[in-house]
Amino acid sequence: MYFKSEQIVKFCSSSTLKNFNWIDQEFSHNSSSIGNVVNSLGNSKYSKQLKWKKVNEIFGNTFNLYNEIYSGYALQGNLGNCYLVATLNSLAHSKTNIKHITDTIKQYKYGCFEVDLFLPLYFKKQSFTYGLFKYVKYTLLSKFTFQNKKIYVDDYFPVNNNNTVTNKNDNNYFDLEFCNPKGYSVWPIVIEKAFAKHFGSYWNSSGNNAYYALIALTSNLDMKIYKTRNFDNDDLFNIIKYYSDHNDIVLTSTNEIKNDFQLGLLSSHLYSVEGTIKIKYEDYQEYKEFKDYTNKVKEVSEDYNENNDNDHNENYIQLIKLRNNNNKNLIWNGKYYDCLKRNFNKELNVFCISVEDYKKYFYSIIINTDNTNI
Repeated sequence: MYFKSEQIVKFCSSSTLKNFNWIDQEFSHNSSSIGNVVNSLGNSKYSKQLKWKKVNEIFGNTFNLYNEIYSGYALQGNLGNCYLVATLNSLAHSKTNIKHITDTIKQYKYGCFEVDLFLPLYFKKQSFTYGLFKYVKYTLLSKFTFQNKKIYVDDYFPVNNNNTVTNKNDNNYFDLEFCNPKGYSVWPIVIEKAFAKHFGSYWNSSGNNAYYALIALTSNLDMKIYKTRNFDNDDLFNIIKYYSDHNDIVLTSTNEIKNDFQLGLLSSHLYSVEGTIKIKYEDYQEYKEFKDYTNKVKEVSEDYNENNDNDHNENYIQLIKLRNNNNKNLIWNGKYYDCLKRNFNKELNVFCISVEDYKKYFYSIIINTDNTNI
């Protein structure tokens, strides 16, 4: 049976058919829905080699919609959509913002998902680099109107032909071609597929701006975008601390960096900001060799925040806590790299960087002021 997207919900709600599964003919299971994605070996024709599998074939019958929601749950796969995956993990970082995930998706029977996004009516296509982002194809016009749009997707997703459920680094790993969740909750790949359908293919959904995903998922148009070079170190640290402490969504992007892999950073890449840490320099020197020193970092940081707000900053190390949402497990390996490292052996993508190095290698800060509204 063929159903247009707007008809499928009515059918799902009224039908008593058994053993029926809806297949979305508007976003077919073929290479046109993948687009011109290039794999890690530079093969642009590999989209024809991908196979589409039903969600229970990938995850087994234990899959669910959003039983598991936490920061770092979604990992960016072989697609340049760090803008989306970073936004998803930032929303999942705070209980205050998780509602933007749970309120966005509905699951119906027959393999149908509804994703409610707040999208612009007007945007223009571009083929050149915009600011930091290399593959931006769509830019909002100066005068635009947004509206809620319900996007319906089926429960088939692109996988490698050799797809099997395996276990890597004690985390569940499913060989999905694009976004990979760490467990059996499928909300990240459903949202990713809705974005792909909206843009016409997975490839067309790559390389967009962070504010596009932030607005689409939060319906909040109040964005603040700062360039790191416009602030001194103390002001930069305090800005990030203020908004992250208020559970606002804070994202940050790197410059184009030479030898980025040697530094443990990805060039022109979007990271999630998960907070700030401030520690006394002499305490860092004292406890950095201890096995449990990351707990001491937390203790010293809390003591500082509560009792020493007026202390002079030159005696303290100001650290930005960041998450790399890519599946490459790259983390900063420069100065103060060891803060948090040992206690995050299962969180290989989380790291701290000093505000000095942060300002050197990171270009912009994107803030969705959904909670502060100032």
